[in-house]
Amino acid sequence: MKIRLAQKDDIPRIIHHRIEMFRSMGYDDELLRRATPKIQDFMENEWDDSIKCFLATENGEVVGGCAVSVYSRLPNPRKIQCARIAYIHNVFVEPEFRRKGIATALMIEVVSFFTKRGIKKFTLHNTEMSSGLYRRLGFTKVENYYELWTDTEMPRPKPSLPG
Repeated sequence: MKIRLAQKDDIPRIIHHRIEMFRSMGYDDELLRRATPKIQDFMENEWDDSIKCFLATENGEVVGGCAVSVYSRLPNPRKIQCARIAYIHNVFVEPEFRRKGIATALMIEVVSFFTKRGIKKFTLHNTEMSSGLYRRLGFTKVENYYELWTDTEMPRPKPSLPG
């Protein structure tokens, strides 16, 4: 097995991984069908150094992959070195290649790649299937944030803002 950085012509495979990851999480096929062109448009128009995609290959065949976004935030006084954070997206391995260490190898490669570039903090969202993998690699579960969505495509509760 080999792991390589994806190229722009790998976008269809990356989209496949993202859609299949959401499908394995129980997302509705119609929602995924509607989302696919938007994901493709994003990938084609935002292909730059802010997102790196990694692909695992077995005998030249792509069998898994993941994507990573690096973003900046103001440093925390206790963790001043954590101003840049790598967010790991859609770790996915084709079903017939699971339980062979591919996801583990992908994660080790990603953490190594970005650690060498000065990244000290990695975050991700997990599925039930992936929790054990992330715990074995040293990730800890943290749930202490709020979010606000301002789009109108998805029904969400309206925030009650002062004023």
